[in-house]
Amino acid sequence: MGETVRIKLSELKSHPSNKEIYGEITAENVSDLAESIRSEGLKHPVEVTPEGVILAGHRRVKAVKILGWKEVDAVVVEIPNADVESYIITDNNYREKTREQVTREYIKLKQIETKKAEQRRVRKPLVSDGLSVENSTHRIEGGNRASDIAAKKCSAGKSGETMDKWAEQNPEYQSTEQSGINSFYSVGE
Repeated sequence: MGETVRIKLSELKSHPSNKEIYGEITAENVSDLAESIRSEGLKHPVEVTPEGVILAGHRRVKAVKILGWKEVDAVVVEIPNADVESYIITDNNYREKTREQVTREYIKLKQIETKKAEQRRVRKPLVSDGLSVENSTHRIEGGNRASDIAAKKCSAGKSGETMDKWAEQNPEYQSTEQSGINSFYSVGE
């Protein structure tokens, strides 16, 4: 990671996936955090791309804006675009989340892991447990399924199979499955 710098709040941009996964950040849902920052200070800098896109600390930025701050400590992180969404989700592993938020994390991570598996398959066909990867698009190295890896990464404490059931209960996910599009986030865009 880079060193900590001061950055103007007006130069920061929220990553769209943060809102898609976790919902709107309101003054009400960060009031406790704002009070904590008021009394104890900002304990951890936010993390941003060189372009000022917030990777970690969306709620902290909202809280310090409420407090009237004009600048915040930030660490500039150089990260490939393909890894940004996974980074945002991983940063929120210890945050209290609703079942819907965990499900959205899982859906996004499963998409990422499935894409990685497909890219590996195209580069180098593997044979695992006698099954050619060409015949098993969701199997990845070591025989693990993309869904199991995604479930583990979102720290849901559930299996990929259980998380798939949760996702199937989500109306937006169901409508994308019925239309043949396996993307929760394409709905309504």
